[in-house]
Amino acid sequence: MDGILEQKDKKGALVGEDNELLGYADDEVFAVDNFKDIPHTSIQHIHPIVVVICKSGKLQVVIDGKEYRLEPNDAIVLLPHTVTDSFMASPDVSVSAFGFTSAPLERSIHKGKDLVDCMLYIRSHPVTKLSDEDVELFEAYFSLLKLKLQQPRRIYHQETMRSFLRSCFFELFSIINRNSRFQPSGGMITQSDLLFRRFLSLLQENGGHDRSVVYYAQKLCVTPKYLSSAVKAASGRTALVWIHEFSIECIKRSLRYTTRTIKEIAEEFNFPNASFFGKFVKSQIGLSPKEYRRKQTEV
Repeated sequence: MDGILEQKDKKGALVGEDNELLGYADDEVFAVDNFKDIPHTSIQHIHPIVVVICKSGKLQVVIDGKEYRLEPNDAIVLLPHTVTDSFMASPDVSVSAFGFTSAPLERSIHKGKDLVDCMLYIRSHPVTKLSDEDVELFEAYFSLLKLKLQQPRRIYHQETMRSFLRSCFFELFSIINRNSRFQPSGGMITQSDLLFRRFLSLLQENGGHDRSVVYYAQKLCVTPKYLSSAVKAASGRTALVWIHEFSIECIKRSLRYTTRTIKEIAEEFNFPNASFFGKFVKSQIGLSPKEYRRKQTEV
C-alpha cells in the first residue's frame, strides 16, 4: 500500500499508470474507490491501517498466510505489519477503501483498554459483516473524507482529520462488537496493558529475529519476570508464547513467499544453524521447514 501514497499529484490526487483518478491522499490518510489500477497481485506489506468495504462482486485475499473471502457488505481491516498476497477480484467488484497512519488512534489507545482489546481481536478476525445501514453510514463517511482531501488545507487540518478518523474507526469498532464474541472489558488502561502494547510493537518491529524474553525485557527496561507477569495479566498468555507465535508467522512468510534457501532463512532469523532452525519450526507447526514449503507449493 505504500506504493499508492507515492502516486500523488500536487493536489493530493492518486493516479494510476494511465493518469486515471484513483482517489485522494495527504500525509496521513488516503481514500480510494477504484481498485483496478492499484497493484494487488504481488505481496504487499501493510504499514497504515487500511479498511476495505466490498459493495458489489467478490474479493479474495491472503492475509498473513490465511485466505479470506469478501462478499457485498463485508469489510476487512488490515492493521500495520500485516502481509497481503494473492488478491483476486470478480469483474463486477466495487469497493470503497481508506487508509491512515495509527496517529489518529494513539491518544485513544492510551485512554482505554477496550481499543487495545479490539485491535487484538481484529488481527485474528479481520473480516466483519456490515448491514445496509452500516454501508450507507460508511459511504457518507467516505464521501466526506474524499471531499476533505480534495480541499485546500486550512488551519487545524490535521486535528480535523484525526478527529474525523477516530469517529469513523469507533463506528467500525462498535459494529465489530455487535457482530462478534468480542466484548469490551471496560475500565482504564493499566500499566500492564501499556507495557503489553509496547511489547507487541517491539515484536512487530523486530520481525521475529529475536526469541528471548530477556531481549525484549532489556529493550523495555524491565526485568524478564516483570515483563512475563505483565503480558500474562494483559493478554492471558505468556510473553514467550507471543514471541514464538510471532516469530513462526514471520518464518512461515519467508518460507512461503521467498526463494531463499532454508540455510539463508535460518541465518536471517539468527538461528545458530539450519538444524536448530528446523527443530524450532517443527516444534511450532509440526512440519520441517522443507515440508512446510513443499506443502505451500501444492496448495
